[in-house]
Amino acid sequence: MIDEKRDSAAVGAVALTVATSDATASASRQQDMVQEPKERKEEKLNSSKRFLLQDWLARLPCTADAGKTIVLLAGLIAVLVVMHLGPHAPLEKAYVTCATDGCALYAHRLAESLNASAADPCQNFTLFVCDGWRRNNAYSVRQNLTVAALWALSQLAHRVHPPNKGQTAAQRGAAFYRSCDAVLRNDRDELPVVKKLLAEAKIDWPRRPEQPDVLHTLFYTSVRLRWSPFFNIEIDTTTSYATEVFLMPFEDFQLVERKYVSMEKSGVAERRRYFDILCDEFGASQADQTVVSFEEVEDVTQRMLVPLLESLPNERKAETISTAWLHRPGAQPSKARWQSALASYGVPNETVIYETEVLPFVTQFFGLWERYGEAMTEILVSWCTVQVAALYANQRLISNYYGTRDAALFHQGAFCLSKAYLVAGFSVFDPEGSGHTGSYTGDKVANIAFFVRRSFLGRLEGWKHFEPQRAVVADWDSLSVVFSAADGHGAKVVTDNRSYPDMGDSLAENWRDAAVPLRVMRHDAAYVALKSSQYHVVLKHDIVLLPFATALPQYHPNATEAVNYAGLGKEVALALSQSFLDTYILFEPAKTAIETVSSCMGTLHGASLSNNLEVLALGAVFDAYKNITGDEEIRLVGLEQYSASQIFFIASCYAKCAGTFSREFEDCNGALRHFEAFSHAFGCPRNSHMNSARRCHLF
Repeated sequence: MIDEKRDSAAVGAVALTVATSDATASASRQQDMVQEPKERKEEKLNSSKRFLLQDWLARLPCTADAGKTIVLLAGLIAVLVVMHLGPHAPLEKAYVTCATDGCALYAHRLAESLNASAADPCQNFTLFVCDGWRRNNAYSVRQNLTVAALWALSQLAHRVHPPNKGQTAAQRGAAFYRSCDAVLRNDRDELPVVKKLLAEAKIDWPRRPEQPDVLHTLFYTSVRLRWSPFFNIEIDTTTSYATEVFLMPFEDFQLVERKYVSMEKSGVAERRRYFDILCDEFGASQADQTVVSFEEVEDVTQRMLVPLLESLPNERKAETISTAWLHRPGAQPSKARWQSALASYGVPNETVIYETEVLPFVTQFFGLWERYGEAMTEILVSWCTVQVAALYANQRLISNYYGTRDAALFHQGAFCLSKAYLVAGFSVFDPEGSGHTGSYTGDKVANIAFFVRRSFLGRLEGWKHFEPQRAVVADWDSLSVVFSAADGHGAKVVTDNRSYPDMGDSLAENWRDAAVPLRVMRHDAAYVALKSSQYHVVLKHDIVLLPFATALPQYHPNATEAVNYAGLGKEVALALSQSFLDTYILFEPAKTAIETVSSCMGTLHGASLSNNLEVLALGAVFDAYKNITGDEEIRLVGLEQYSASQIFFIASCYAKCAGTFSREFEDCNGALRHFEAFSHAFGCPRNSHMNSARRCHLF
């Protein structure tokens, strides 16, 4: 999927500039159509700057390679000879053809995916656009883009050789990311380090310890090792009158839960295979009588893990855990054990307040411990802890967790990037410390973001429930926040005044030494976005574009406006739509209007929220696109039978195409059925499936 043999010496050699007179003329029209405010002009970046990450992204197989254009055109002709492509709308406008490298590459990708014989675009647009991609690719367009972009970032990170001491934020991020990527790509086996760290927590899985100490294991794995399959434990001794101990399951427990759910669907044979690989890697002998059996793990899962999963409340709220209940006679662990465990972390025998946001989970956990005893609880805790630690160990164990190596590259790649962000901020995208983590190329990308924002604001201001005091965005004319990931200063979304230590070659030791506070992991929106492979971050009064948002098929500097607005422009609009919903859902009468439309969308299509966001985003971005291009008609080479507006909608849907093995299927039809411009572009008959007689929309 990724050509890793490209000449690394050519980094930065690809010039990302607009290469056609059509694009130049379009940029000129943009300047004429919208008078930019003074602040906007001051924020524009020098278009001559080159960004290393973007240069790498441009050199991926899916991006610019002008030398292949002739071959691609020949391939397109051959493909189109056998394809029956017949949109309903007549082709009446005079047009020009875009044959730049960006247009040719994008047209080639679309030609391989479009299949008019599979579906009429007015009956099933998703199938019409995505049939070819889904049949020929295991994973989605978005997943493939993410893996390719992560590979590009890893090439940069591996070029950096940080000093052992006195690392900058960029060097720290590069070192952490390298250590994680090396394990993922089988360049390093961390299992001996992982086993050593687990032994410090009294885990010798799959062997039973002679004297299990679950409380020690819970505290040590969370506080020292930062592996917390049941409780992230935070100890706060800053208050003058008491020590606060916060207990809460967080993302490591989600890893355990996710694997349990997938294994339940797979059946007992798949669960045994998963268990056996863990045993094999951690060095179990079948003749060893101290080794926990598969049957024991199955039993403890049903008796203890399942009730814990069922006890998680839907809503979390801060509550105090009753010390009278926690230290009641006969409780496990006893009050003395709690005091001993806390003393080892510098907490004297004074007033201690235990807090949580999931009280039913806490009471269930300690109730099960008391009911089943120390030995069975140790089996549960060690089994779940080992599954988390395995993701820091080696490639085989990582692939064992995710199911396949391809799935591991995607999910663990996002895992590595998000963790590196926690220790280095946005400078993780600038491993070589060039001072710019930006992934965009000067004014063209900035213009797309600016005009989509202005379009969204115009539609919002025309809504009958618009209230100026409800700030969706603090300053609509400013792009400083939107591109804050590109400032090269290593900032994070959540202010974190901690001084992170230098990073080395060991992933497990790096994660232990970083000791990222739970507060940061919970509330940093960029971290949440990165670990779920999102391309934007929604803040309280603005949005941030993440660097991968400008890689093909999201954006290409030499592609048409239709392609770029459908990709990058829509990414901006989706983020603004989410910010709008987050703001207005709190207030009447807007709340009622939003819920009414959501109910309408849900009744018709099920996934009401995603469709609602899509309709809002499409309206704003299509308006921006048409305002910029006017009557201009530039079509893709080899796909001239599709108008520019049709390509806009095709490109918008293509970015959502799922693969053969994709777990989630993103449908394009639900939102487009309610978008009049779509049915007009394709000439869909009234009351056809994609030209709904009943439309749901906010504004």
